[in-house]
Order: sequence, then C-alpha cells, then structure tokens
Amino acid sequence: MLKAGHIAVVTHLVKTGSLPENQFAYGKEVVKEKFATAAAYFAVDRLVSGAVRQINGTLNIVGSFLEKIPGMESLVSFAKTFINISLGNLDECCMAYTFYHAEQSSFKSAADGVVIYFQNWKTILKDALKTAVIVVIISGVAWFLLMFGIIGILSVLGVPGILGLLAALVLTVMIMMVVKSSIMDSYTMVCMVCSYLQVAPTTEITFDLYDKLCKLSSKFKSLLQKAGEAV
Repeated sequence: MLKAGHIAVVTHLVKTGSLPENQFAYGKEVVKEKFATAAAYFAVDRLVSGAVRQINGTLNIVGSFLEKIPGMESLVSFAKTFINISLGNLDECCMAYTFYHAEQSSFKSAADGVVIYFQNWKTILKDALKTAVIVVIISGVAWFLLMFGIIGILSVLGVPGILGLLAALVLTVMIMMVVKSSIMDSYTMVCMVCSYLQVAPTTEITFDLYDKLCKLSSKFKSLLQKAGEAV
C-alpha cells in the first residue's frame, strides 16, 4: 500500500505539475478512496502483475527461439534486457493510470493501462534505455567511489591487503544493494511512470489489442472480465 501511495503522489505531480503539501497523508487518502480496502488494491495488483509475467514470459520464449539462430544471440540478449526493464514497471504504470482516471473502476483503468502501455512500447522502451544508462553510470561511479573509499579507510585502520580488499568488496556490495532498493529502484519507477503518463492521456486505444493480449495472458483476460463486471 505504501508503494501505491508513492505512485499516487507521482501521478498528482504529472497531472498538476506540483506535489501535494502532505505527501504521505495525500497518498494514503487517495489510495483509500480509490480502493477502499487493501484487498481491493491487491486484487488489481495481482492481476496486473500476473499479466505482466505471462506476457513477458511469452516474449522470452520467442527470444529464446531467436537466440538459436546464428549471430542473433547478442542482439536478442540486448533486446531482452531492455524489454525486462521496460516491463519491470508496467504494473506501477497501470496503477498510476487508475489514479489518473479516478472516475473509472480500478479494473477498467488497469486493463486500459496495460493496452496503452503496449501501444506506446517504442516510446517507453526508448525512455527505459535512457533511464537504464543513467542508473548504470550513477551506480558505476558510486561503486568505485565507495569501494576505494572503504579500501582507504581500512588501510588507515591497518587491515592487511587481501583481507582489506575482500572486506571492502563485501561492504560495497551490501551498501550498494541498500542504495539500489531504496534509491535507484524508486528513481527508475518514477522515471517510467512519468514517461508513461506523458503519453497515456492522449493515446487513442486500439481495441484489437485487447483480444491479442487476452490470447497472450489469462491474467489479462481475467482483468478484462473484472473490468466488464465493474462497469
């Protein structure tokens, strides 16, 4: 639910151009108004996340088949990486769309959100690439600065060479894992949600995509059925 509140705040920022005064209280209130109970939120989130996994799984199967073609391994591996980055925040983007269209049922907005995402996959994948490059550069710089900083401190403390290097490596990995989960993942999510919400409001939905996605994912089909029941 905390993640949903964060997404609600980001959606408000994109929609109005400003952050709400009390962000925590605002996020909590919007999530409560939209979903009423935690169970309602998790019901939508489960279906969207399940649909993403199934669609991503289908794309990976196709990719694995193409990898068997000589000379395609590197290209397919590269494409898979950025498709996974792009799809990694699909559920957050769809959740943002439910907050953007508060007048619709959550299931309807989430289903529309998935379709809109795939309609704009080129734009979103391009932004995912830019975000990934920024994250890799920042992470790389932070890694080396942190690693050498820890090595310097351990050297001053008199920790011997090899032991100092191993200790520095372990500490760097642990700290970078915390940085990734607390900062980098949040940064990536905000960037992808903002990118999505820049194109979503003006997108005219291609309705044949509903049928195509239903064939790729039973979870998306269930989401669409729930949307029909909620109308």
